[in-house]
Amino acid sequence: MEPKTLELKLSRAQVAGHDLLRVELQAVRGAPLSPEVALVLDRSGSMAGRKLAEAKATARFLLSALPETGRLALVAYDHEVEVGGFSREEALGFLEGLEARGNTALHAGWKMGAELLRNPSRPRFLLLLTDGLANVGLTDPEALVQEAAQAAEAGVYTFTLGFGEGYDRELLAGMALAGGGTHLYAAQGELQEALEGELAFLRGPVNLGVRLALGKQVRHLAPFAPGERQAVLLRVEGEVPL
Repeated sequence: MEPKTLELKLSRAQVAGHDLLRVELQAVRGAPLSPEVALVLDRSGSMAGRKLAEAKATARFLLSALPETGRLALVAYDHEVEVGGFSREEALGFLEGLEARGNTALHAGWKMGAELLRNPSRPRFLLLLTDGLANVGLTDPEALVQEAAQAAEAGVYTFTLGFGEGYDRELLAGMALAGGGTHLYAAQGELQEALEGELAFLRGPVNLGVRLALGKQVRHLAPFAPGERQAVLLRVEGEVPL
């Protein structure tokens, strides 16, 4: 029998007249698993200047945080998609040469990153660094959110990092929520500090992710770091089996 890696607590509450089920999960033990990580970076024209500089600095920070045993892919996109490396050295060299140009094929870049995460026995994370201003290929927000949900169902979890004051928060937050990940945005110079806590699991998660289902509601939670705690509220309608 395998040792458990998560503890589960259930409680009920009422908020604004709605009956809610609170699901609280905490990682308690387990040997760290080596993750697969795809960094997908927007280098389109709308990212010119400070946004691209901050995205590149964030990507370098994330590269330094990954464990040596983790597997890496770096993808950059404008109206085209380019794979920039599968090692820290290749990725860092590729980042140095990136310049903003062209239009924004966000879906194609995200899809390439997801396709490069191929090993279902490892935790798989896709980190999308962008302003979210998609204008090439699939751009419908609902369709993009649905694809992120489908990827999470297959074990690939989408995290979104927004850059610039005019970024599309609704799209990026929606993709992260449906994709089992987290959406992060911080003012200039503050994002790396936020990443320290929010993405600690990259250094060695202890499980392959969680699928919660209550009736027709389905939520995906990305793999947990040791000791990490997450809580989710699900709406209860009638007698719904867990």
